[in-house]
Amino acid sequence: MYEFCYTNSLISLWSYLWTEWYSESKWTLWAHSLCENMISVLKMTMFVEGHWKTIKRDFLYKFFRPRMDLVTYILMKNVVVHQQRKLQQINLGREKPDWIKDFKSQWKILSNRPITNTYITDIDNWICECSYYLTNCFNICKHLVQQKGIMPVEFFANIKRNCPPPFLIENNPLPCINNEQNFHDESYIMDELLEDNELFDELINTTRKALFLLEEQKLAGNIKWCKAVKKLFNPIIKLVEDVEHYQNKRTMPLTWKGHTDNTRYLQ
Repeated sequence: MYEFCYTNSLISLWSYLWTEWYSESKWTLWAHSLCENMISVLKMTMFVEGHWKTIKRDFLYKFFRPRMDLVTYILMKNVVVHQQRKLQQINLGREKPDWIKDFKSQWKILSNRPITNTYITDIDNWICECSYYLTNCFNICKHLVQQKGIMPVEFFANIKRNCPPPFLIENNPLPCINNEQNFHDESYIMDELLEDNELFDELINTTRKALFLLEEQKLAGNIKWCKAVKKLFNPIIKLVEDVEHYQNKRTMPLTWKGHTDNTRYLQ
């Protein structure tokens, strides 16, 4: 790479590559030589960029340039919990990874392509010397796919990507190794959901009792009691006014400025 940049006078390009990739501090983060017997299933940073885009679209859509403490809070309370639930669904066999759909689509396309060249392939280790195999994100090519033959639907449901050879293996559709751990993890998540629901139920029941009490005293014409307790309802009145004002805004507020305690975490 250095010779290429030197020959073509690409000074800026080499400066970038050295700073972000080839320097000693960066080399250890990505160099394949650090793991000679394994190949990463992720071949680019697009997955990280796509994940961050998902976080901004699904969890930070109300915040422009949010503060780090708010981002950390949302990551811990919302994003991590969401990913844990999704992982539990995958481990329990109730949901499939997102990449399965694209993998199945590419497999069908490659199975119908004509083979014009002959390459050395090893279906047991799932490797091929063709250039398409080296650049494909799923480590598949038409030579391996057609040598594998027609596969049933269950094959795509149980396929698993592997870092060392073979790079594709058929996984047990009902994994039992981590069932006990999965049960405890799922129980922990369910306990958190129950605690959240109990808090909501407590506030809703208290509000209903207060509403019933107000209607009862209104029918009795007890205006003295109403004037005496009105100051206790002022925070609730302020809460409703702040939320209504926030929902009627035409512009997106900043992270903290323009927010109150009543609207900061409102969804």
